[in-house]
Amino acid sequence: MSNIVTGFLFIKKMEINELIDLSFIIVRDAVDSGIGICLGANVDIYNPHVGTIPFRLSDDPLDNNCEYLFSGDEVSVVCCGCKEPRTEPLNIRLMRIQTFLQKLFTTQKVLQIILDINFEEKIDEEYKIITVDDFSQTLLDVYQQNNNTPPTMRLYIDRGYMPKEAEMKK
Repeated sequence: MSNIVTGFLFIKKMEINELIDLSFIIVRDAVDSGIGICLGANVDIYNPHVGTIPFRLSDDPLDNNCEYLFSGDEVSVVCCGCKEPRTEPLNIRLMRIQTFLQKLFTTQKVLQIILDINFEEKIDEEYKIITVDDFSQTLLDVYQQNNNTPPTMRLYIDRGYMPKEAEMKK
């Protein structure tokens, strides 16, 4: 089974040129984190939310799912009939994703993130509300509870405590 990871970035109201600039920042930050991403109209999910950017994460820019990024440790990932040679531990992969999500909040234009992992709206799935700094540990705990298998859940991710600009200058 492929791991499908989609979601919505809830953003501040902005002009189209600012939105396009933000989308380039998001893609750059994803690539810098070793993550593939599609945004907006390039994502095949229904978007009923005004003021959001739909997205879909992937293992890399050539792939369309997160088979590797969200596989448990010591789980063989098969691609094109061959086992993938990647050996990065799950905690490191989840930390890369957390770092990417943290970068989104530093733009000051992303207000909240909904992240769906193998999630189907019509099925009674698990929901969690977390801060971005808890992302990696929260998912590691879920993997441990699920015998090292990817979860089926929706995460509501908030930025958590962000110092005000005046506090940052102290």
